[in-house]
Amino acid sequence: MNLAILKEVRVRRRETDLDKVAFKFAEALEKYGIRYAVVAGYVAVALGRPRTTEDIDFIVKVEDPKIILSSAEDAGFKLLTKIENLERDFQNTSIRFYLPPYYLPNVEVKRAKNRHHFYAIENRIRFYIGKSSIYIGPLEHQIAYKLYLGTNKDLEDAYFIWRLLRDKLSMDEIKKWAEEVGAEGRLWILKR
Repeated sequence: MNLAILKEVRVRRRETDLDKVAFKFAEALEKYGIRYAVVAGYVAVALGRPRTTEDIDFIVKVEDPKIILSSAEDAGFKLLTKIENLERDFQNTSIRFYLPPYYLPNVEVKRAKNRHHFYAIENRIRFYIGKSSIYIGPLEHQIAYKLYLGTNKDLEDAYFIWRLLRDKLSMDEIKKWAEEVGAEGRLWILKR
């Protein structure tokens, strides 16, 4: 059961180059009917956290990487992953794309393969900057995962998202996911 109460987020600011790459890639996936959720550092940055990130992490619900490749190429993206490694990398780790002429930021695409990935896609929320939008994973889930990762950057991301939207987020949902991933010992960070 999803206890999250937030279903969409809207921010008022100008789109950055990072946002433009994310929105363009998301639009390409949506054109092909590919379900996805954006997770990780981009979400905190997009919400206004003052830090940089070199990639945008997409989790996709598709088995054939050639569909991702076709959708990306149709939108003008180029493959960073070696074409001969496309299938293996997509099944085991991730594949990457860039939007010429720049290699950064790039897009990292992971195939949904565990409960957390599928949960993020099935419970995704719409994120808007002006009229542009993208789907992101549920924020409570992302906060718990950031607590689990435990690096300074990840802990600060979790704290930033919590402080920004705590009146719209479910602490019970964060606790549930933190317990599941073994990060309940870091929940104190949200109470600073």
